[in-house]
Amino acid sequence: MDKYNSPNFNQDEGRFCHPDGDNHKKSAGDLLDFFSAYLTREIDVWERKGFPYIERSRFEMASFKEDVMWVGHASILINHKNVTVLTDPQFSDRASPFLSMGPRRITPSPVKIDDLPDINIIVISHNHYDHLDEASIRKLVRVQPR
Repeated sequence: MDKYNSPNFNQDEGRFCHPDGDNHKKSAGDLLDFFSAYLTREIDVWERKGFPYIERSRFEMASFKEDVMWVGHASILINHKNVTVLTDPQFSDRASPFLSMGPRRITPSPVKIDDLPDINIIVISHNHYDHLDEASIRKLVRVQPR
């Protein structure tokens, strides 16, 4: 299908748009409705206590071959044919630019960042704090802070 025939392509703006509208063009009432629904929603028990996990040691991670491990949220560790891939690394306590504010990690990571095997590829799907944790990236690629 030609992109210009897509129902999600906005001819006036020359770009693809979400079918429900641009989140940046919401009214104050829309935002109030969103936050009201969020604050009055039924709380899922897993939101408070976290998911079950098995902690892995450095010794166990040394033999991480032909395996897949969920590290948390969108972070997945994959090894296939001796290539180790880590998606969306997020090992910090919060998904935020601030140490004491923002969404807190509920389920601990099953592996410490220092215990990971050598990573060949890091995949970052997009630039939100829960997918692109600067502190984790810097530690993984051994880059010093500015």
